[in-house]
Amino acid sequence: MGLFEPGLSKHLLGAIGIYLVRGTVASEVFFMPEGEYRSPRHCCAGDQEVGAIAACYGVSVSALLELNPWLSPGEMLAEGDVLVLPAVHGLDGSIAAISDRYGGPGLLIFNAEDWSSKMLASVGCSWASVAALSPDGRLVAIQGADGKIHIVDVHADLDRAITQPLAGLVTPRWSPSGESIMYEIDAHVYVVDADSGAMKQSFEGQFASWLGDGYRIAYVHSGNVIMREMADGSGVLLTDAPERVCGLAAASYGESVAYIACEDEAVVMCIVDVLTGETVRSKVDREVWPWSIAWAPDGKMIAYCVGQRNLDNGQAVKVIILDPRDGSCRHEAEVVSDPRYSGLAWSPDSRAVAVSARIEGTGRYGVYVVHSGGGLFQMTGTGNVVFPDWGRTAGQ
Repeated sequence: MGLFEPGLSKHLLGAIGIYLVRGTVASEVFFMPEGEYRSPRHCCAGDQEVGAIAACYGVSVSALLELNPWLSPGEMLAEGDVLVLPAVHGLDGSIAAISDRYGGPGLLIFNAEDWSSKMLASVGCSWASVAALSPDGRLVAIQGADGKIHIVDVHADLDRAITQPLAGLVTPRWSPSGESIMYEIDAHVYVVDADSGAMKQSFEGQFASWLGDGYRIAYVHSGNVIMREMADGSGVLLTDAPERVCGLAAASYGESVAYIACEDEAVVMCIVDVLTGETVRSKVDREVWPWSIAWAPDGKMIAYCVGQRNLDNGQAVKVIILDPRDGSCRHEAEVVSDPRYSGLAWSPDSRAVAVSARIEGTGRYGVYVVHSGGGLFQMTGTGNVVFPDWGRTAGQ
């Protein structure tokens, strides 16, 4: 089910001041002024209890509490009180992110299905930490405030460091099997064992990305896009000549690699079929964030961000979802974000992407979701939440 309930026109709800009567709750749904995201609101017409409002809209109390952090369970609201309404979205999985909802920056685990959340206290984080969920959702790999890469058990809230402090900021990346973790420092790629931290391979390169089942890695070296076989370290060139490559992502399903390259007067996205060698090149906006490109888990879509005009506390940003077969745009949405914190992560079912963006009317950042079929809605509202990674919920 989408943002609006069946039987209600999206165009009707887009008009300011439309009154709705749902069961016993009379309310006004309205939107923020032009220039901010238009999250629907509930304006109380009389004394109303939080649980009754949640039941009327078909959402959970935890969802209302998440988007309205000033609320408490069982609270009675007075006439004129306004609530941000959560979307009934039908998505699932867990989101790992960095948040300060209970003090300094820490590791947040957020359940997309029921809007529940918890902060994990076993690892110390900084605002530069980037969380990565393991393929089964049980573990998180993250560089802690101490500079080490830690593995955190989501359920037990226990962590262990698998590296010494690293000389630089890194983003850990799990192999599809969950057995290895890859990271980069100073144009050098390292692959370590996820249990022991023992070094498996290291080589010169940038923008390294696991390809397919994880037995290969795509990366860039001296302007060439290379596919490396993990079994023996051999490499195959995927490009005919060196290019000015500034970002790369490999598909986890299928046999494709996408990269961003700068030409004389344009910026292009190139999609290479590693089996046939066929390459599709299409122009993209010159303000593309090349590090943001991300394949959907099913390999059928690509998402990326394009910076727009600068604003107070951020930058207007387009989140674009395209079809890699022909480069056509499937959907785009605009948010206010920051390249230092945005992140971009697909849902496990390939239906939506999560991005950290400024919460309307505040200076805080929360997770927003862009649906590939159209639509944008807010997922978090308590504290700041940045660098979201979306994966399976452990046990599902």
